[in-house]
Amino acid sequence: MINWAFIWASRRPPLWENCTDVMNLAVGDEWAFQGWYVPVNTGLHPLPKMGNDDRLKKLRAPILDQFESESFKYVIDVNNSGMNVEGNQSYGHLVLKEHLMPNVSLTAENSRVINLDEVYSYLENHSWVALGIPLSNIAITNQTLMAKSYYYTRDKDLNVINLSGDNQPLDGLNSIATVTYCVFKKTKNNDLVTCILNPHLVSIPNLDAEMIGEKHFVYTLDAYDSTIEDYFLAPRIEGNGVHTINKNIIFASTQFVIHDYENGMHFIKHGEKIRFNREVKSNLSIKVKEDRIMVDPTRHFGYISIEYDVDGMINRYDHANRAGKHKIEFIVAKG
Repeated sequence: MINWAFIWASRRPPLWENCTDVMNLAVGDEWAFQGWYVPVNTGLHPLPKMGNDDRLKKLRAPILDQFESESFKYVIDVNNSGMNVEGNQSYGHLVLKEHLMPNVSLTAENSRVINLDEVYSYLENHSWVALGIPLSNIAITNQTLMAKSYYYTRDKDLNVINLSGDNQPLDGLNSIATVTYCVFKKTKNNDLVTCILNPHLVSIPNLDAEMIGEKHFVYTLDAYDSTIEDYFLAPRIEGNGVHTINKNIIFASTQFVIHDYENGMHFIKHGEKIRFNREVKSNLSIKVKEDRIMVDPTRHFGYISIEYDVDGMINRYDHANRAGKHKIEFIVAKG
């Protein structure tokens, strides 16, 4: 199975963001699943980590999609309406469409199918793939600009190329004005692809975790309050007499264990780990075994640094040795 992390950024202030989030959660003691509140439509997509609780099957209520003056122009959604774009090619696929447009109104002239099989095939040979439209040598059709969008990247000579059509951008230009809706990047774990949405144009508000086809599982992360580290990498700390402050300061009187990935929302929800190569550094006595880092606080103050090689195109690539790396650091105080 291939996991897809669609990362978008809401533009709501925290007050309204938290309010609208609560409106789409099953809130109340009777709906707490192992101490967590879940979306009101989770019953459509059961979460393995939550077990076989019959209450999950009842969670089929609609998500409220708020109309706001600062609303995004486009959204990505799943076309499960039974209506088809481009013949029979879009049903069950992701679709890029205008915000608040019902799926029954979709046509090949006003929307764009996102076929994840096609995207992944391009990523097998290219570092990144974008969905958009470089405004150079555009095909003349009755489609909207968004519907004309195609997958593009750079070739080995760094030229911009059209991967999904014949209308190649013109050569020899110093710059090309471009409308880009999202960018896909395969991480160092081939089973995880990031998709960064253009925060000025596109959102994905109505999808939390959903199986697309037979082998693609799509997750969404709002960059407003979540990161790759929080969602996939956050470790769980275990030990008697161990206290953690602000996630990164550990007070410990005895040995403790850092369990990789187990405090990330992905593991909490689905009970699965998406692993990356990592480098662990510390001035304390440590033993690293698989997904566990066993720590002996042998001095009054120490540090632990865990650097994961993710390469998800979500941090700066200014220095080659730091490109694609994500670091989690702890200060350890004995006492």
